[in-house]
Amino acid sequence: MNLLIFTGLLISLIDNNMADERARKRIVNGQDAELFDVPSQVALMRRLDTGYFDQSCGAVLIAWNK
Repeated sequence: MNLLIFTGLLISLIDNNMADERARKRIVNGQDAELFDVPSQVALMRRLDTGYFDQSCGAVLIAWNK
């Protein structure tokens, strides 16, 4: 049983690390932002039965139309 739990945790950690690497490759010349640095951002969230929120999508306006 302990081996099964350990294997599941190991796979979860490996998969999470791979997802981080994939996300880093998609962002080109990105910059870190502090809270309120980008006022035109949105997150699509839903409240779970547990009372917590789950974010399923997000977006940011990077440049105004000219």
